[in-house]
Amino acid sequence: MNGQFSDQLWVHFGKGRIKWKERCRACQSHVCPEDIVLPIEALDCWKVEIWYSVWAHPHHIDRVFLAWVMEDPSLAGKFSIENLPVIASDALQEPYPDEPRSRVAFIYVWQYADLYRRKEETHMRLVAGGAGPGRVHFRRGCWGYDEIYRPWPTWPFASKDQ
Repeated sequence: MNGQFSDQLWVHFGKGRIKWKERCRACQSHVCPEDIVLPIEALDCWKVEIWYSVWAHPHHIDRVFLAWVMEDPSLAGKFSIENLPVIASDALQEPYPDEPRSRVAFIYVWQYADLYRRKEETHMRLVAGGAGPGRVHFRRGCWGYDEIYRPWPTWPFASKDQ
């Protein structure tokens, strides 16, 4: 079973959740608001981003992810336990929530080349699972890094993503 576990802020799910949690811990250990150097791990951290408040039936989202992870052993992600500050990190994407706080979920993407496929698949599954209509975004790095460093669309690409 792919399973899940929780910490104080997130419910982590999927077979790769342990690897991603360790990756997150390594990246976050390098974060320093006084330092302008972006952690290298953040450059190679792509994820699909789902803000619950833009979905018609957000109470279905967790259930859709937990059912999906049972079908797809490559799926890994996390969803917030509580509402978090909405950080609209890419004005080029569809609008972000108007609310100042919302629950959020992330589906980790192992390679940039898989990002758009995973984004579309996430949207399709959420709609089919009863959560839709709604919008799905994507991003790099942690949602708080934009305020510390700069918006993620301005970050350089990691060499494997070019």
